[in-house]
Amino acid sequence: MEARNKENRIPDVVVDALHDAVKNVAGPLARRYYRLKTELLGMKSLKWSDRNAPLPFTDTTVVPFDKAMATVLAAYESFSPILTGIIQGFISAKRIDAPATKGKRGGAAAAEKGSSCGARGRHRSLSRQRRSAAVDTHGTAAGSVLVSAPA
Repeated sequence: MEARNKENRIPDVVVDALHDAVKNVAGPLARRYYRLKTELLGMKSLKWSDRNAPLPFTDTTVVPFDKAMATVLAAYESFSPILTGIIQGFISAKRIDAPATKGKRGGAAAAEKGSSCGARGRHRSLSRQRRSAAVDTHGTAAGSVLVSAPA
């Protein structure tokens, strides 16, 4: 493990701390959550397919897009004006794809079903030169989602 950590430029102490946090905090917390969820759903045991079942008292409030974006911008502004500017640029360029639409997959790279997007939303037919030109300064595929935000 030490060699892998060195290769990834991560000190062993950081990996050990992460491992301990997952083992001693996240694991017991997840077990408690699923035990409580099982009780709330009135079941004796939770099946794998029930893990994402909505709880009986799930909030169904719909937050308008403009209010959600204001919340996101306020959160970013509280710790990074630079990141706030980046998000505002995404909004201005209409690069936010928020609404659920037919044929759209969930997840970070919301490509249409059947598209030829590969890992991380990059189009398989892009040449190496075009692919490198499409990667912005943060190392992400610039323009992997270019759709209009709701009005």
